[in-house]
Amino acid sequence: MGYFTKLLKKVLLVIFFLLFSFAHRAKAEISNVSGIWPQTTVKIKLSDESRLILGSSPRVNDNFRSFDQHLFISDFIYDFNEHWSGLFGYRWLTSYPGDFTNQHWLDQGVLYRHKLKVSENRSISFVHRAMIEERFITDLDVYSTRFRYLLSAKMPITKSKKLSWLSFNEFFVNLNETVRGPQQGVDRNRFFTGLDYAFNKQVSVQAGYQLEYVNLGADKRFEHLLTTNLVFSI
Repeated sequence: MGYFTKLLKKVLLVIFFLLFSFAHRAKAEISNVSGIWPQTTVKIKLSDESRLILGSSPRVNDNFRSFDQHLFISDFIYDFNEHWSGLFGYRWLTSYPGDFTNQHWLDQGVLYRHKLKVSENRSISFVHRAMIEERFITDLDVYSTRFRYLLSAKMPITKSKKLSWLSFNEFFVNLNETVRGPQQGVDRNRFFTGLDYAFNKQVSVQAGYQLEYVNLGADKRFEHLLTTNLVFSI
């Protein structure tokens, strides 16, 4: 566990450095917008080792004035053991500003889970997720390849463990260059902090604040987002 604690500290230092760098640049170059991203997620148990994750997330952006995106998620996850899992998925993102745009994503990834004990009766649960996604975008001759790395942490607040603190950071890097599309390099970074409340084993809800740095060439901005996720497990 000492190795993972040291590794976690290094990862957190990198995340805080990135956030500080983005915030420093924001003073001169980056605009700020706000929005709300509600999501509904259904987790379907297929076997003791596998499950299917389905999600739908309509997105209201442009300072709450425009419903301009909708993301559909379908991920298959297989647990190799209590720590390691594999992921394969398909995601469909529709965008409505100006011309209607479709993005079809194929995802492959791995997840690693572990816990860090902070007191006699309390532990922080960590999840690391690394993914490669191939994005097929309307009017692009080639697909865009993007790498994503997410680190999430969850810790119960109450003795019943129904209410928990939840936070994550995820950064995105485009691995190739496209014409009239994604450019190689840093694409975006997301930081979320909020609460998770479990009504029972089948239903839970997450809500909180998400800060997203978006780097789309000349369009660089911070998005301040209220995000919610209603989760059903069946």
